[in-house]
Amino acid sequence: MAVAFLTIAASASAQTYDILQAAEPTGLRIETDVQAALGNCDWYFTVDEFLEADLEAARGEECEVTIDIFGVLNQAGADRFEHAVAKLGRLHTRPVRIELNSRGGDTDAAFRFASTIRRDPLFSRVDGGVVTSIGNSPSAVCFSACIIVFAAGFVREAEFDIFGDPNLPSRLGIHRPAQFNRILNGYQTDVESRQIRVIKESMKRYFAGVSVSEQIVDDMFAVPFDDIHLISRSEAVGYGLIPGRPVPASGL
Repeated sequence: MAVAFLTIAASASAQTYDILQAAEPTGLRIETDVQAALGNCDWYFTVDEFLEADLEAARGEECEVTIDIFGVLNQAGADRFEHAVAKLGRLHTRPVRIELNSRGGDTDAAFRFASTIRRDPLFSRVDGGVVTSIGNSPSAVCFSACIIVFAAGFVREAEFDIFGDPNLPSRLGIHRPAQFNRILNGYQTDVESRQIRVIKESMKRYFAGVSVSEQIVDDMFAVPFDDIHLISRSEAVGYGLIPGRPVPASGL
């Protein structure tokens, strides 16, 4: 059974159905920088268009691409991402950036996205490795399970001076995961349940493996499932999510 790790509307109706089951596959776009595009490297595709497109003319040109990941993170989206990555690899492209706009989703699916980013050589072809960042839209966020994908970047970028105000927090947000109970018809957040405990330990191992402090996991679990904590710059630096002068990660 999937563990949900996403922000949901604070309403009774939102709590009474499994959002992971109802969600469309994770949105994906594959695009090139038009200003820097050369020859056959001028793309702007949805993932379905990309998978169907005949791009043999671009083979060997090492097109630099951005991958947009948006919406609910789920297994169907992870499948499409893996198929797209395989095709990008056959075309010898160089993904330079992954832009995120997601309020979370299925924890296992988030780990699949992250594992592909960390392990597929496609994402280390560019010097320094692929960058993960939050999308350009002012409304773009990276909450809940999206933090797992954000942390997979070899370089991670997050802006904190939203609307020109350096005191405003980022659009990175955390809280604890939950599991939908079909018998009780609602989300259960018991941190002592076996599956939630397994997810917690998996997250600690994962974040340690990408040089992010395990403290981020303890802080996630201190925030109720139906709430969200926006990570400050000092917290992000303290966790090791972004570069900067190390400071102790503050408790929530």
